[in-house]
Amino acid sequence: MSVGSYYSATFWARASTPRTITVVAAPPQGGEVAHGLADLTTSWQQFQVVFYPIASASTTLQFHLGANAGDVWFDDIHFQAGISSIYRRDFQHGIVMVNP
Repeated sequence: MSVGSYYSATFWARASTPRTITVVAAPPQGGEVAHGLADLTTSWQQFQVVFYPIASASTTLQFHLGANAGDVWFDDIHFQAGISSIYRRDFQHGIVMVNP
């Protein structure tokens, strides 16, 4: 990750009970370059956590789950440079996608 550029982690997730998790971009040797939050529910949702790093470094993506007991499921995790401008909302009888 480089200072001055945006990065994003995009993933699907759900939890056995509603909870907030912290998503961290951190160097393998420790420390933190950037972080964001995701509010999980008991239904599958797609999340995009945007990072604007405070330092340039090689990073790993971490999900901090230890604040609450319970199960958390993830699927289709991507970590990439840039931000997707497409927003998706799932409903019982369909999906709405917006590309502003």
